[in-house]
Amino acid sequence: MKRKTVGGDERDAFTRVSRRHTTWKPGEVKKLKERANRRERRAARRELAA
Repeated sequence: MKRKTVGGDERDAFTRVSRRHTTWKPGEVKKLKERANRRERRAARRELAA
């Protein structure tokens, strides 16, 4: 399943091609992934509760 990205930074961080051409600060990609995972988990919880 593909992730729905909120912004360009997330798209760059999650795709291999863009990630090779973009430089990231230490921990920056991890933070983006944590936020995306949290957003996905929240959406799944809301879907199950409804």
